[in-house]
Amino acid sequence: MHISGGDTVVIAIGDKSTNMPGIGAAGGNAYVSNVTAEPDPGYQGYIQDGTSLEDYSFMEGTPFHEKTDIRVGRFYTKVYFGP
Repeated sequence: MHISGGDTVVIAIGDKSTNMPGIGAAGGNAYVSNVTAEPDPGYQGYIQDGTSLEDYSFMEGTPFHEKTDIRVGRFYTKVYFGP
């Protein structure tokens, strides 16, 4: 999975009972490969890892300008790009 673009918002909700991320694999992050985000030139990317729009932390390496692996551990993920 590859998320790219300019003004882009992607929200993925996984399984709250198991804390399984919405972006990744049902087997867990150990089975995830090639899940990336890449903002267009002139944009920067942000990845939120949390349990809701209000309860989150930013993934390490946020904000970013280049292709970045998505590594989250909670079930509510928001990826977005902005100027």
